[in-house]
Amino acid sequence: MTLRAFWLALVSLSACTMAVSQPGKQLAQDRPAIVPSDHLSTTTRVEPARLDQFLVETQSATLLLRAMAPRSEKVLARSAQNSLYDERLELVWFYGEDKLWVLDLRAPDSSPVVIAEHVPPYSELHVARTPGRLLEPADSCDTVPVLRLNWDKTPAIEAWYASAPALSREGKSWLLAEFDRPERVVTAQQVFTSTDPDISLPETLMKCEAPTACGATLPFAQRDWELVLVGAGFGADCWHYACLLRDMTSGAFATPPEPKHWGPASESAPGPCGRYLFNQDGSAFLVGNLLCLTGRPCQKLEGKALGWRVPGVIVGAPE
Repeated sequence: MTLRAFWLALVSLSACTMAVSQPGKQLAQDRPAIVPSDHLSTTTRVEPARLDQFLVETQSATLLLRAMAPRSEKVLARSAQNSLYDERLELVWFYGEDKLWVLDLRAPDSSPVVIAEHVPPYSELHVARTPGRLLEPADSCDTVPVLRLNWDKTPAIEAWYASAPALSREGKSWLLAEFDRPERVVTAQQVFTSTDPDISLPETLMKCEAPTACGATLPFAQRDWELVLVGAGFGADCWHYACLLRDMTSGAFATPPEPKHWGPASESAPGPCGRYLFNQDGSAFLVGNLLCLTGRPCQKLEGKALGWRVPGVIVGAPE
């Protein structure tokens, strides 16, 4: 069961999961075209095998491969919007110039491939791959229109609340050629699934539509902290979560993602519940537009962090 399905079942909401609403963001018309890889601007060369690399979609709609230290970055694509990172297949799907593209991270010098043209604006992409694998945005929102790429031996796109674009010839050939693409093993995401609270907190702090959900906890990677759910509610077609951090040794609480003061839960403001994307050794994590390293202040990124090139554990609910 997906996180979205769990919460919908938990509070017995009858709302349709594809409620009709207009997304707030508008597709920019003045984005530069996607540039072939041999013309990409690179500030510092990034070696593909390095464990400190992560992906960012910037506010200017550029897809970057970044590294923690020394700071370096490589432009992977321009006009990249609504990017969807598949850690298992090492692919990035994104929209740009009314097209759906895919970028193969296993071929670092390759150019993005056009999967479909004349894609409806604002579309939320889902990729269903045989057998039984569904990739979808981890944003806890129900957005329309929805496009689902059915990636099987007869690939095609179907749509809800929009007309389905046809696959390009290049895109169909690529999908067929990569149909047996092997998946790498990644750590399963840790999500709040218990309806029995793990810890007790004052009722005044709990703001969950399903009261028994508040108080659920998750280990915060290899640290002696745990993430505590104190809020979960549905509104404006999105789930909204709130969490505290708890030091398991002292029992003190703090505000995630960057605890500055530890004390009673009543003195700690709730923060985001994730998703917290940890690197392989748990020494750093990404959340929203932040990069956080152990013992250092979090760094604000130029845009939305998509994940690590070599991912570690993923903890919590989406923002």
